[in-house]
Amino acid sequence: MPLICHFCKRRLKSTNALRRHIASRHSEIQDKQHECYICIKSFKTKWSLSTHNSRFHRDLRQSKEFIKIESSDH
Repeated sequence: MPLICHFCKRRLKSTNALRRHIASRHSEIQDKQHECYICIKSFKTKWSLSTHNSRFHRDLRQSKEFIKIESSDH
């Protein structure tokens, strides 16, 4: 039985998925320290940023400009 986020009504398959969803989508902006250099979205974890980049900026991630910016962030 799917669980429903009380903030946005999104349906999720498990308690863990619901926890991750709430932490990444509904937490305060100041808690988010990892910023996407392409679209300026912020994420709480580096993993979330990496997943975002893979899903939404796959073509741009291959460019030398992005690789230079991403590597200087370490």
